[in-house]
Amino acid sequence: MEKIRDNKKVGVLRSDYTKIKDPLDFNQKIVDCIRIGSKCLLYKDPNISDAFYELGTKIQDALYKAIIKRKNMPNRRNYSSMLNCRTRGIKWMYSYSDKVEEIANDEANCTTRSEAATNILQANLKHKKLAQGRKGNPPTPEIKGKNITNGKVKVWLLNGKKYNPKKTNFVAIQAPSKDSEAADPEVTLNNGLLDIKLFEIAHVVFLSLDGKAKSMLFEGLINGVEYHIYAYAQNGKKQVSKLSKRIIVMG
Repeated sequence: MEKIRDNKKVGVLRSDYTKIKDPLDFNQKIVDCIRIGSKCLLYKDPNISDAFYELGTKIQDALYKAIIKRKNMPNRRNYSSMLNCRTRGIKWMYSYSDKVEEIANDEANCTTRSEAATNILQANLKHKKLAQGRKGNPPTPEIKGKNITNGKVKVWLLNGKKYNPKKTNFVAIQAPSKDSEAADPEVTLNNGLLDIKLFEIAHVVFLSLDGKAKSMLFEGLINGVEYHIYAYAQNGKKQVSKLSKRIIVMG
C-alpha cells in the first residue's frame, strides 16, 4: 500500500457539502459533523477544541433559525439573511475539513493513504478519490508448454496466486531446423523493449494475457517445427519483469 508523503496527503472532498442545495440538509450536515467529530477519539478535544465545536453549534443554530424564518416569511431580506448564515456555515465546514485533513494524515494516526482516507470518514466527511498507486515491477513469469494438436501449443503460468500483473506477454519463435547452420534466435528484454535477432527467416507469433489468467493457446504454428517460447509481465510501460527462461515446444 502507498505510504503518505507530503504531496500525497488525502484531502477532504469539500464538494460533498458545498453542493448540498437544500438548506435544511446542509444544516443537518453541520449538526452531524459536530455530533460525530466531537466524540471521535481522533477529533475530540483537545485535538479539535470544544470551543471550535461550540462555535459550529452557534453557526448551525443561527442558520436553522434563518431557514425557518425565511420559510414562514419568504421575502428578499430573509432569503439574504439565510444565505449569509449558510456562508458562515460553509466557512466553518472548511475550517473543520482543514483540521480533519491534518489529523487524518498525521503519521501518528496512519501509515498509508488508505488509512488516512478511513480517518476522514470517521469525521463524517468524504475523502477525495485515491489515485491508484504504482504496482511496481511484476515477478518474472515461470512457464511451461505442451503441444495439444497439430499447430496448437498451450502455455501455462506456474507462478502462484500472488502473481497478478496487468499483462503477460508471450512470443513464440520458430527455431532453425536440425539441418540448418543458422544460430538459434537471440531474445533479450531491455527497459521493456523486446529485442529479437533472427539469423534466418522464421515464423514469430506474439500473444498477451490480461490480469489473473493462467494459460493461453498458440494456434497456427507450423506443424512438426520446434518453437522457442518466452514471456514477460507488465504493470505499465516502465514496470516490466525480467524475461522468462526459454521453453522449447513442437508446433
